Amino acid sequence: PPPPPPPPDPFEVLSLQLRLGLLADQLRTLENDPQVYARARRLIAVRAAYDALLVEACRMAGVEVDDEDVATVDGGPGSEGERFREEIELAARGWSW
Repeated sequence: PPPPPPPPDPFEVLSLQLRLGLLADQLRTLENDPQVYARARRLIAVRAAYDALLVEACRMAGVEVDDEDVATVDGGPGSEGERFREEIELAARGWSW
């Protein structure tokens, strides 16, 4: 059998965790402030960016991703269940953001 892939660069992991944290903060801010201009569009954009980073993090950490259930290229959201599963799988592997 082929050898396992090398572990990801810890600096890349840290950078990705920081970016996930920033997007999670933006999501919380948008969700809690109904007065934000174009709130719905911003929520869609930030969720799509968060989902894309989440998929990247999963691949980096060796978490299987259901390609049918992630955010679409045109900005359609991934399912809440898949997002939650990915977050739990990453947390179980020591990721935090």
